[in-house]
Amino acid sequence: MIALPNGDLCVADRLYSRLQVLSRDGEQKHTIGNYGRSTGQVVSCKGMACDGDSIYVSDYAKSRVQKLRLHDGALVASVGNYGTSKRAGSTTPMLNCPHGLAFVEDRLYVADCFNHRVVVFSPALHFLFAFAHEGKGRGELRYPRGVAYLGGGELVVACEANPNPNPSPSPNPNANANPNPDQVVASEGNHRLEVYDLQGAYVRSIGARPTPDP
Repeated sequence: MIALPNGDLCVADRLYSRLQVLSRDGEQKHTIGNYGRSTGQVVSCKGMACDGDSIYVSDYAKSRVQKLRLHDGALVASVGNYGTSKRAGSTTPMLNCPHGLAFVEDRLYVADCFNHRVVVFSPALHFLFAFAHEGKGRGELRYPRGVAYLGGGELVVACEANPNPNPSPSPNPNANANPNPDQVVASEGNHRLEVYDLQGAYVRSIGARPTPDP
């Protein structure tokens, strides 16, 4: 579910493979999408983002992201076809079960879950770049699932295998002075958040796997 610029809500209705646009009082205004594998249709919605006029939807089952017009659901653009991490390098738009989305400063950030990376597209869904790769080290990802914009010059991903419960110092001494907006990416498997700037450069880590009580 996301809040739209006009105050309405857009809810992923996965059982019926559609999006529902609701008023603040819960009244259904209209629906977007319907079940199907053709472009413009939805099988399994995992993430949404809005640029004001259109809504971006990640389709987990079809390994694609679609841009649909907000007021009538018409297809504007579609990107992605299935590609594993061995085939999906840092210069390809192949996706493998995309999840969370965030639209920030005319860029769409996509959590490319089973490729263990974040892929960045233009508003027209043209591939720009990708960053991160699979691993348990700082700045690495395992199954990223969510993306959220914070503001302030950073991105974040949740990871396991971090023995330090405190945020790690940034390898970049100027990271704290970064004037760019922040981006947060939630990832399962590493029990922490990895912080990046909007260009994909690693900044720091937050959190760790909890220690069981004795």
